[in-house]
Amino acid sequence: MKFVEKYDSARPYIASYGIFLKGDKIAMIVRKNTGWRDGYYCLPTGKVDPGEPSKYTMKREAKEEVGVDVELEDIKHAVTLHRHTPQDGGYIDWVDIYFLIEKWSGELFNAEEHKSEKVEWVDLNNLPEKTIPEVRRALELFIEGEVYGEYGWE
Repeated sequence: MKFVEKYDSARPYIASYGIFLKGDKIAMIVRKNTGWRDGYYCLPTGKVDPGEPSKYTMKREAKEEVGVDVELEDIKHAVTLHRHTPQDGGYIDWVDIYFLIEKWSGELFNAEEHKSEKVEWVDLNNLPEKTIPEVRRALELFIEGEVYGEYGWE
């Protein structure tokens, strides 16, 4: 599939995040060997590939990162976070789409041991101190019932 650069406007990157919810606990991974925020808690996530819908990204990343199968109809939009993040002496813009997942097949486990220390169930209302700030903000929005937020322009 060929992608056309037609417009001279903002071109953010897109990522999909999974809020795997069981009761009041969410599944978080601890990053390692990535070169960015290693040792911090994050949700299962991944960059959207060109031509790939965000829900498909989440389905793919659920299998790749935490080893579970999720049906597309069980992936529900929760929050969209538009962020402005420092990188390489400048800034990069992202549109992060957070999906609520309450139903899946299998048991979550650390399926990417080369990039994650562990998968841990944590209290949604008491996130670990070392939660990636952007992820923390999105989860705060989720708890507040908000579906959109911005981060990094303050």
